[in-house]
Amino acid sequence: MVTEDTINPASRSALAVVGDIPTVFGGLLYLAAMWDKSAGSYRCDPRSGITCPEEAEAALGRAHLRVFFRWLALGFGEQRGDLMRFADNDESGAYQCMRSWWGAGFFDHVAPETASWQEIRLFQDGLALVIKSLVGDSIE
Repeated sequence: MVTEDTINPASRSALAVVGDIPTVFGGLLYLAAMWDKSAGSYRCDPRSGITCPEEAEAALGRAHLRVFFRWLALGFGEQRGDLMRFADNDESGAYQCMRSWWGAGFFDHVAPETASWQEIRLFQDGLALVIKSLVGDSIE
């Protein structure tokens, strides 16, 4: 059985970083950045080409799914507040940046690979509404 005690120090460090991120959305983006879609594995350091050991792979996958569901469980107002904290202000420029990220497809691969298409759609539709409420216009 994989527990935090059996995970190597580098992997444990990667998981600890997620706990230190002050927003749910920030944690979700961090974990999504660790996933290398082309390799089909997590990277303990997203900047490196080194994949995580198998036990860390499982722990990061569980953490990614847990944070993803935590975001989905937030109400609209909570998601909006979390995204405002993620942007670290309530200036419209930060939200316009998120809107441009949305248009560029930046958020298309935030959901964990194990999420169902329905969960991914719920995430994408909800995020579009939150960003729209912050920017004040439509997202196509």
